[in-house]
Formats: sequence, C-alpha cells, structure tokens
Amino acid sequence: MKGHREERGGRKYPVWNRVNVIAWARETMVGEACQSLADTNAFKGRGTAQTLRQLVIEVDTVEASMTELSVITRKVPGLQIYLAEHRRSSDGYMALRWRGVGSRKHVSWEDAMAIYSCLPSAVRHWYEQANERALELNARHLRLRKATREVRQEVQRRQTHVFAKVIPVRGMSMA
Repeated sequence: MKGHREERGGRKYPVWNRVNVIAWARETMVGEACQSLADTNAFKGRGTAQTLRQLVIEVDTVEASMTELSVITRKVPGLQIYLAEHRRSSDGYMALRWRGVGSRKHVSWEDAMAIYSCLPSAVRHWYEQANERALELNARHLRLRKATREVRQEVQRRQTHVFAKVIPVRGMSMA
C-alpha cells in the first residue's frame, strides 16, 4: 500500500518507524530521565545525559544558522531564488532547499545556476557561497541526528539495573 514503506539506501523501512530523535532527546532530558535509564558514566561527564544535552545544543545551533541563512537569501536585491526551510514534522528532519520566487516548486542547484548566471560575478559568487554553506549545514544536521539516533538505540539496548533492597520483616532477624 502507498505510504506504508519508504526506501532508503536500498532497504525498505516502514513509515511508522520514523521517530523524531531530537524531540525524544529533549523529552528524555526533562528531569534528567535518561539518568535513570542506565547512565553508567553519569558522574564522570561522559554519560548519556551529557551527550544528549550537547547534541541538542548543536542541533539548535545548526537549525538557527539554517533559519538565518534562509532569511539572508530572501533579502537579496532582485531576488529570483532563495533558500527555503524544509521541515518534516514526522521525524524532525530539516534541510535548506532552493526555491524560485513566485512558485511553490523547489529548484535544483543546476537550474539555480542557470537563473543566476546572468547576474554580476559578485552576486554569483555570493550565491555559490550560500549554496556551499547550505550543503554544510544540511550535512551537519544529518550527522547530529544520526548521532542522536545512535545514543537512543544505545539507551534502548541497555538494561536498567535494579538492585534488590533489603526489606526488613517484623519478627524475623536478618542474620
């Protein structure tokens, strides 16, 4: 059935398998919940909570940079193309994509080059730098999401350790 499987990298995945790992990381950090999930290195600065906190901060920084770059490209005089934020709510994926002004269609970089090739060289150079920056931010966002997904899988694989607590019973000695 349409929409129930997605093919990525030659493998088919169920669409319902998508998880917004950044949202999961934020929820897990509320009240340091991941501390109780089995954070064996919690007091050494190398635990799951510290890793997740750092990853979420980096993702927020990258997303802010993406938004800033998108806003900057919209302010170019004689605007014909700009970088639009593309967000997928189901799994939190975000990327910058070129879009033509006046249309709701995305523009490939090759088509964008044809559009701006008639512009002065300084403007062309600026667009090329903006494209390189967008590619860097998109790749970094994917790497951070992958690292967060790996931490999530590690937390799910771990068994939480439950230590038996001695419960004194009246009338019985604990000898």
